[in-house]
Amino acid sequence: MFHQVGRHHGGYEYQIDRQPPVEDELQIYTWNDATLGELALLVQEAVEEARHPDARLTFRLIYLDAHSGRYLSTDLGRVVNAEETPDQSKTLADCKFMIGDYLDIAVHVGPRQPSAGDDRGRHGSSGFSFRNRGRGGGGRRY
Repeated sequence: MFHQVGRHHGGYEYQIDRQPPVEDELQIYTWNDATLGELALLVQEAVEEARHPDARLTFRLIYLDAHSGRYLSTDLGRVVNAEETPDQSKTLADCKFMIGDYLDIAVHVGPRQPSAGDDRGRHGSSGFSFRNRGRGGGGRRY
């Protein structure tokens, strides 16, 4: 997982010819049944701003597209400290997370400021059909 306060990392930071933003890396061990809410708790342990009562954590999946050879992203959801959200119960399996994928987490602090560039609307916050990457075979190991 990679985190940043105030915004997500730019897509260019995850391209094959670059090293991921390791200064913002959080290494965790988890399972495919871990929820975004549980992952938010892990982020709160490591990132002070994530513990703020008004903090919102938005999750983005970064995955390698087999057809283009580029990393692409899709928004997974958000977890808010001060309220329950439907996204907090989504599991990594629900999000089609695979070994080798990254999670990019933006920590937003303070009251929500709706705008045209809102994080949830930019990359599509739901629907996981993009993950049909032609990986045949049975189950996956996590």
